[in-house]
Amino acid sequence: MSKRVRNLFLFGLIMIFSLFVWVEKSKANIMVKSSPLQMEPEKLEVTPIPLK
Repeated sequence: MSKRVRNLFLFGLIMIFSLFVWVEKSKANIMVKSSPLQMEPEKLEVTPIPLK
């Protein structure tokens, strides 16, 4: 019984860890996809100001 409980516990830990890693990866992908769209208009807005 204790062996079965330990296996279930380890399986649960692995599942939680893999889920956490997957969430972090998806967050990173979202940030990578959204940051260029956000950065480009800022650069376009910021660059004319020093020229003036």
